[in-house]
Amino acid sequence: MLTLETPRTEHDGGFSLVEITVAMAVFAVVLLVFVDAVRVMTTSLMRVSAATTSATQTRAAADVLGRQLGYASAANLPVAANGNWYFEFESDAVKAGADRQCTQWRYQTSSGLLQYRTWSVVTLVSSSWTTVAKSVVNDPVTQQPFTLLGSDAGFSVMRVAVNLQLRNAGVLVQSQGQYTMRNSLDAAVPTASTVCTQLGRP
Repeated sequence: MLTLETPRTEHDGGFSLVEITVAMAVFAVVLLVFVDAVRVMTTSLMRVSAATTSATQTRAAADVLGRQLGYASAANLPVAANGNWYFEFESDAVKAGADRQCTQWRYQTSSGLLQYRTWSVVTLVSSSWTTVAKSVVNDPVTQQPFTLLGSDAGFSVMRVAVNLQLRNAGVLVQSQGQYTMRNSLDAAVPTASTVCTQLGRP
């Protein structure tokens, strides 16, 4: 029986060393591009998450402070003491028979914490500190977190300007706002110790 054989060529022996080297180089380039794309995506997600965290904290602080100041009738000028910033104000009783309340806000420059506590002007027993932001980076000298604005021709009541800077994962978020002390029409001229200094500034 007669059989025919296909003649062997020089390519039948597999891939040459040059071909394998070129293929590995191409694969390495593709892998490098993929890894870089994953790194960029991960970094972007981390920055977005950090910005979201900071924005959430500033919004929570603004909500709490705005709600508290809605009942405030007198306040102290914000003051730096013991390396921290403090702002105190007194609020009218929300319901009949309740005591007037003092609220003290504190920005701890060493830890970056923004906190507040409250107490009755009668019992003088304070609540524990409540933390509303954890990554505040205001410069303690040039970036005062609270500013008390007195009444003027445009506003018959006092206002509080808040300027906060938070940094998470290298992302800086700034939040600014003004809040009205609606019950401060007859408030005394504010000083650093007009009201709510019974428990000091720890």
